[in-house]
Amino acid sequence: MKGLVTAFAVIALLTGCVMRQVSAFKEDGLRKIDLTQLCYDYYTLRRDRRMTPDATAQLEKILLEKGLPATDLKLAQQNRIGVGMTQNGLYAAWGRANVEKRLVDRQGVRIRHSYGYSDHLNRPTYVYTEDGIITAWQDQRTKYDNR
Repeated sequence: MKGLVTAFAVIALLTGCVMRQVSAFKEDGLRKIDLTQLCYDYYTLRRDRRMTPDATAQLEKILLEKGLPATDLKLAQQNRIGVGMTQNGLYAAWGRANVEKRLVDRQGVRIRHSYGYSDHLNRPTYVYTEDGIITAWQDQRTKYDNR
């Protein structure tokens, strides 16, 4: 329910009609949304090509102000991830995982994020984080893959 409420809050913050491309945001409203949710929204709006370059720059500025590392943002702009990237950087690059399995023990919090096929992934991929930092990822390649 919280995600649905946040989604409606973000839509309410957008200027112009929801069906058109977003050209600007109300910055004071964006500053009230937590970094993780903004990263999810950044991915979704970029994926759907719903932001003008000015709106994209505006949202990226706020992501950096809220603490997203510049290196994470640079990778996210290219739909890429890397070892050492933050979990929020992962969400900005690839969005919300299909499934997240969490393990909490004395060593900290470890999460396996399961991503399926999408615009940027041509195979299922598992991304592993420990205490909010990407430590590894795993995908399956076939003899037909060119990468």
